[in-house]
Amino acid sequence: SGQSRVVYNLTTHPSYSASDFTNDIAILTLQSVFDQTSIVGKCCLTFVTSLPSIGEHAVIVGWGVTSSTSTTVSDQLLQGVIQVQSSSSSCSPTPSRLQLCTG
Repeated sequence: SGQSRVVYNLTTHPSYSASDFTNDIAILTLQSVFDQTSIVGKCCLTFVTSLPSIGEHAVIVGWGVTSSTSTTVSDQLLQGVIQVQSSSSSCSPTPSRLQLCTG
């Protein structure tokens, strides 16, 4: 019932760092397209030139840990909606210029 495809090419960010996960993003090029169904569809990515504002909601997707006290990384792709906060409000450790403070 599920669909699978062969990854033809994997392109990681040129400044990716495995030690601290900086720029942990990649593009997977598939050998063939997925068949669109009621549960499989296209994802539209926007071109944004600025960071979201404090208080704005943002969608996050990834395989990371699900709490600040957890050390177990999820093996399921997760999605959530977060609210952007001031970097001085509750972030610890202090985020870099490539990270957002959320809560």
